Amino acid sequence: MKKTAPHRRSRIHSEVVGQSDRACAIVSGSMLEAQLEQLLRKSMIEKPPNELFSTYGPLSTFAAKIDISTAMGLISKSERSDLHRIRKIRNIFAHSLEEGLEFRSSAIHEEIKSLNYCRSKITGLKTSIRVDFESSVAVLVGFLESRTEQSIQPKSPPDLKESLWNSRRHDDSDSGTS
Repeated sequence: MKKTAPHRRSRIHSEVVGQSDRACAIVSGSMLEAQLEQLLRKSMIEKPPNELFSTYGPLSTFAAKIDISTAMGLISKSERSDLHRIRKIRNIFAHSLEEGLEFRSSAIHEEIKSLNYCRSKITGLKTSIRVDFESSVAVLVGFLESRTEQSIQPKSPPDLKESLWNSRRHDDSDSGTS
């Protein structure tokens, strides 16, 4: 069953409703990173090596996934900007032990105000900073899910060495040499 935008929004909302701003930022960032990885995997050859995304792989970080997705033309510059801002917000919450850290804290508030896809910018209506964060996440998840569903996974090109080897063996058998 295909998910529609309201289902995406409610799934995200159900994960973060009643949670602290810290939990909301960490869970939201993780959801976006996982969705971006799905898009990348679907845009790569069949069964891309897991080592690419493993702990020390070149695509192990959210930042690397964002940057390569941009380079591959999978996301726009404004989506890249918002994903990096959400990644930065997630990291502030994940790595800070500051008590009382919340979306209204100055550095985080400024990052959220700069998001391109927040409800207040889209509708022109005044909303809370948390609603702006959650709505940005919902829009980005929707974009990424839609692109993942529409993506056609490329096939691996034929192995040239194998083709040449088989061709040469075929030529040798035709000429009577072994």
